[in-house]
Amino acid sequence: MKRVPTMLCAGAFSVSTAFGPTAGGVDANGADARPQFWYEDNNMRRAGGYPPDFHEMFTRPETWRQLRGHIDVYYIRGNTLKNIFNDYGEDFLRDHFVRVLNESGIPIAIDNPTQYKENITRLRRVGATVTHIALQSTLSKCKPDEAPARVPQAVAMVSEIHQAFPDIKIGLIDATPTKGRPYQDLYRSLVAGVKEAGARLDFIHLDCPSDQADEGRRVSWEKVKEVERFVQDELGLEFGFICVSAGDGKTSDKGFYERVTTIPDRYIREGGAPDHFILMSWFPHPARALPENAPEGEYPMTKVGLDLARNLEAWAAREGGGAPLGGNPSH
Repeated sequence: MKRVPTMLCAGAFSVSTAFGPTAGGVDANGADARPQFWYEDNNMRRAGGYPPDFHEMFTRPETWRQLRGHIDVYYIRGNTLKNIFNDYGEDFLRDHFVRVLNESGIPIAIDNPTQYKENITRLRRVGATVTHIALQSTLSKCKPDEAPARVPQAVAMVSEIHQAFPDIKIGLIDATPTKGRPYQDLYRSLVAGVKEAGARLDFIHLDCPSDQADEGRRVSWEKVKEVERFVQDELGLEFGFICVSAGDGKTSDKGFYERVTTIPDRYIREGGAPDHFILMSWFPHPARALPENAPEGEYPMTKVGLDLARNLEAWAAREGGGAPLGGNPSH
């Protein structure tokens, strides 16, 4: 059932205080009553890439402590995770990467199931909590007439993951609506196929750069809301909006910061009510991750994340008439 827009009330957008997707409170029906904030580090336009200061993020966690107080789920690409294993070893994963996330009460989601069995097994061996996994662009990174033939492949992958890890929520990152293509029948077919296979699909994350929605050619904010309603109301899935800017990501840290941190001013103002807001970049910008308190004129990814989260909370307070919420001091 779709959550009504009143989820943007004072106290509705809050940080996790424990592991799990319902860490921020529930509505009258027992469902999660506020949008989650997901964070993924930039891959720097390289498959398997990560920021140049990624190691520092987890050896000097004080450089992004406030942001972690706002993060519900930490997203990481499957091929990036593989490279981190190879580059830094299991000790780093256990003693720094997983420890920092665990101490902050942040579970992990895997974006793109590259070597997912090996990755999840390794993560859990060093104490990580893995709660979600998403297929990446399975239905949209192809020619339009090829997409229906890809549905059985996606169904098979979801079923395989579900059988291996029945406790993990499974979803899809998709750009079909962003490309101006029909998406309803494609999504219906996927959900029906997964159900018939005895598995489940839990969420869809829309890959829709905000600069493209602003331009309003193939996609618009009204179209984003249409997809949101379809996913939540008809399919009964959680819907997430990926916060990114393609044009600014190619050219400027500052442009990326200014465009992405103001997404709520366009999306929420027009009535958008996603289940997840997900910060991502797969472009050269932002060029670094740290620090979250960078001075004026510097715009690393953690600063983008912190100010985006604060703007989301300001909208929650504005809608509900209360004060913006703060982070969990234990983070």
